[in-house]
Amino acid sequence: AVLRNAQGSAAQRAGMLIQG
Repeated sequence: AVLRNAQGSAAQRAGMLIQG
């Protein structure tokens, strides 16, 4: 669960950076 959460956070950050 922790690993999945960390991966989701990183993916969200990357998506935001790519979008922005």
